[in-house]
Amino acid sequence: LALRLCARNLKSHLNKDERRKKTRAKFEIVQEILPLIAQKSADYLKKPVPDLDSTISKIMNVIWVEPEVVKEKGKTRRTITYTVYNYTRQERSLRLHAQLPLEAVNQIDIAQDPHFVEINDEGKAAWEIDNLQPSKHTTIKFVLAGEMAETFSESDVYISGINPVIVMGADALPGDWGIKGMDIVEYDTDVIEDDDDDSEEVENLDDE
Repeated sequence: LALRLCARNLKSHLNKDERRKKTRAKFEIVQEILPLIAQKSADYLKKPVPDLDSTISKIMNVIWVEPEVVKEKGKTRRTITYTVYNYTRQERSLRLHAQLPLEAVNQIDIAQDPHFVEINDEGKAAWEIDNLQPSKHTTIKFVLAGEMAETFSESDVYISGINPVIVMGADALPGDWGIKGMDIVEYDTDVIEDDDDDSEEVENLDDE
């Protein structure tokens, strides 16, 4: 069962990466081809190159979350940056979520990001972006250090507070995100056996 779960999670992760690559390819095509067309048209008409941000927003109509990881050479230290682009025609607000390895987090450093909201004792962190204007972007940045830093995958990021259909690069926050794991309580079997012995003695006395 555990192997099946691992295989399912791996398949989901690979599918997520594949979808992101395809979407990114389309995104880059729009980003590269439109400016070229605009430049050639402007040169031909001998006019200034128009601002294409609003045009790209109309074509894409998405919130784009782009991760970047910078690893320091020779060190187990990684700087993770998420750039959130608003390629829609209205301002947007949302929350970004990720589960970080607590051993790799410096609580003081992570709180320096202006979008940072909280991180709980399970490493579940949240950042809030308010009123991101159309054709604008903002960044979320934090550092992970130590051996556990390598266990974090920058693609495992989630969003809430916005329709996930228009978001590329992050999944909808799972419904059980705020539920902590159940504690398993172990009972002392010796104590239970002693109780059984006591009950047998009581029964014997009653028989007499």
